[in-house]
Amino acid sequence: MAHLDQLKTVGDRLADAPTPLETLIDRLQGGASSTLADSGIARLDSGSLDRIAGCASREREACEARMECLLELLDVALAGDRANIPDALLLATTQHVLRLLKDAGRWHRLADNAAYYRDRPAVAERIAWHEAQVR
Repeated sequence: MAHLDQLKTVGDRLADAPTPLETLIDRLQGGASSTLADSGIARLDSGSLDRIAGCASREREACEARMECLLELLDVALAGDRANIPDALLLATTQHVLRLLKDAGRWHRLADNAAYYRDRPAVAERIAWHEAQVR
């Protein structure tokens, strides 16, 4: 039972902390001070937003594929002799899956927001103007 408590504690800690991807995207957009969804990309042209949406969607899919792979390996490993699996390896695998889950969600939000701004240039223009006034 102590192992499950340790996994839960690690999971809670990972769920609260921003991933490097989240920090990077926020910094590239000028900081996390805005409450608007990925407002830093609103100033970009339609072609750039389209490329961001496509790339972010592919990265989300890659994260999901990696999670599926890790979970399948974990399933096979746990179906066998559990005593041969070090706790540290289980913990590290769980941490990787949680990180991939958060990153997949962030890529998904970035893709959605880029597509939204691409498809609604008037909204993007207003948000870009607002962001310029705030800075």
